Amino acid sequence: MNHRGTLHIDTWSDAAGFRSIKEKFCHELELGLKLYCESSQRTLPHQKTLAQRDIPLHRVKGGYGVTYISALALKLEKVWGQGAIEIASPLAAAVVTNPDFTITVSPTGGIHLQLTPTGIAHWLQGLCLQRNGEWEAQGDVRSWALAQKTTESGGDGRGWVGGKDLLPRLFQLQYAHARCCSLLRLAHREGLMSVDVVGTADWTTEETFPWLDEEGNLRLSHPAEMAVISQLAGSWDGFWDMQLGGKSASVLPLAVALSEDWLKFYAGCRIWGEVKKKNLALARARLGLVMAARQTLKLLLEKGLGVLAPLEL
Repeated sequence: MNHRGTLHIDTWSDAAGFRSIKEKFCHELELGLKLYCESSQRTLPHQKTLAQRDIPLHRVKGGYGVTYISALALKLEKVWGQGAIEIASPLAAAVVTNPDFTITVSPTGGIHLQLTPTGIAHWLQGLCLQRNGEWEAQGDVRSWALAQKTTESGGDGRGWVGGKDLLPRLFQLQYAHARCCSLLRLAHREGLMSVDVVGTADWTTEETFPWLDEEGNLRLSHPAEMAVISQLAGSWDGFWDMQLGGKSASVLPLAVALSEDWLKFYAGCRIWGEVKKKNLALARARLGLVMAARQTLKLLLEKGLGVLAPLEL
């Protein structure tokens, strides 16, 4: 059974194929700053605009929703000799928004960018549609595994995977991935979703998941669901940071954090039984979250850590 729905993902997926929300928001701020400088005839020292890696932006962890805060206006205070709030307000107004996110300014001059429920739905849907051939678009991910082995071993990487302290964590990551695959296989057999090329390492789906309810609210509102969404955002932001070649996150902590929160979701958020009978849309939305987590865990394991992402254990 195919449940392809009417969710339109063009506003997110067509925007240069963003998977990292941080990358998306830095891109929007970069464009907004350029427009603001042009309209106000302001300039930055030695350059027309800041590079994305120079835009200060961090994700707010915990709570409901996906929110980022930028201190860009604070960074420009000394450059322009003007208060942060006086810079932030017109700068935020110059950012071209769409239904996927909102932008507001705090009394201290911080610029807050938040995904709307529609934006979260578009982003999650994009993760689910990701194919193995698209992994290479995430930068030179093949070199991450070697870099991580060197970092984690504190030297040339010898003994990294064989380290006794790492084996339990690697098993946890592989177990989480295998459980995702098991749930997706069962859902495919029961007609809850369609997975293409089942039984191979390259699973794909064209499924559109019912992320939003009839009122446009995100169905995934349980704390365990939101924790997984937050970790997915952190993982893809980490990939982007590594691509930039600047301050990089370690793949292993990202993977461990995602697997731990996914296992909590797996234990606390049911899909079958009463949930499937009484709220099929919620069950399918949770399967979508499983698919998004599986795609991300696979990248973390195989491209980030250089180990197998097993379909079953």
